[in-house]
Amino acid sequence: MNRKSQVLLLGTALFSTMMVGTLSAQLVSASLEGIVRDPSAGVVPGAKVQVINTSTNVKNNTVTNADGRFVLPSLQPGGPYTVDVEATGFKREERTGITLEVNQSARIEIQLQIGAATETVQVSGEAPLLEATTAAMGQVIDSRSIVNLPLNARNAYSLVFLAPGVTGSVSTAYNSQNMSMNGGRPGSSEILVDGIPAAPALVNPIQGFAVFPSVESVQEFKVETNAYSAEFGRMGSGVVNLIYRSGTNQFHGSAFDFLRNSDLDSNTFFSNLKGVALPNFKRNQFGGSLGGPLDIPKLYHAKNKTFFFVAYEGLRQGTGS
Repeated sequence: MNRKSQVLLLGTALFSTMMVGTLSAQLVSASLEGIVRDPSAGVVPGAKVQVINTSTNVKNNTVTNADGRFVLPSLQPGGPYTVDVEATGFKREERTGITLEVNQSARIEIQLQIGAATETVQVSGEAPLLEATTAAMGQVIDSRSIVNLPLNARNAYSLVFLAPGVTGSVSTAYNSQNMSMNGGRPGSSEILVDGIPAAPALVNPIQGFAVFPSVESVQEFKVETNAYSAEFGRMGSGVVNLIYRSGTNQFHGSAFDFLRNSDLDSNTFFSNLKGVALPNFKRNQFGGSLGGPLDIPKLYHAKNKTFFFVAYEGLRQGTGS
């Protein structure tokens, strides 16, 4: 009987303005840039732009430059975000439902309408943002796909093959990284978990897995296969950029138990023909997750400031041989 348990204590995260300012590495963050125009398509300098993460209420502020442009780097992937734009002589515009992906450099264009600042133009259901600022090629596997698609042994890395140009195989063994991206040498790709390299060098194969994140703890990951920037280095194939989930102002959690038992399986035709019994196999994967604001009654009020996320997954497996 093999027994393995893993606990992912992802800890607390302080999502204050100061914390957002320190997340400068584009490996695990996203950025939003745009241009503000008037009804005649002229640029609007000096417009106040505020980007709000509605899940954590973290606010980022900036002002458009002389060309009417603004840039907000180091935003937490996910959201959804609301973008508020104000300028003298124009109605205030509010864009809602903007979602940013890991390592995305998104761009939007806002056209203000003439009127009083007390009037508000609301735009919801924002179309998917195009990444027009980089030539990098890749695909994001989001949390919906990770949670809903079937995964044998709940290995999130198995979904990297959804990205075009990725071939090979992976398993739940720590020395089983055998991925090739766009024809690159198998085992020469990089895996980043929250920006930390997680594909250590081995003798055979070339690389392995340092950690297998629980499906419940993965927010999303991006498979970059070509033309990625210089911040991704030391690999001859591609990069898997995975980020963990985090807490928000709302408590959210899950509990699960997946059972596989050979008593419910059928034997093969040739084994039945030869009188060979089906080998015994039992696998039970169970656990859960919980995230939310880190409130301490009468001591600390965490809303909009401090959040936590914790996940646990256990595996009990027995195989007859």
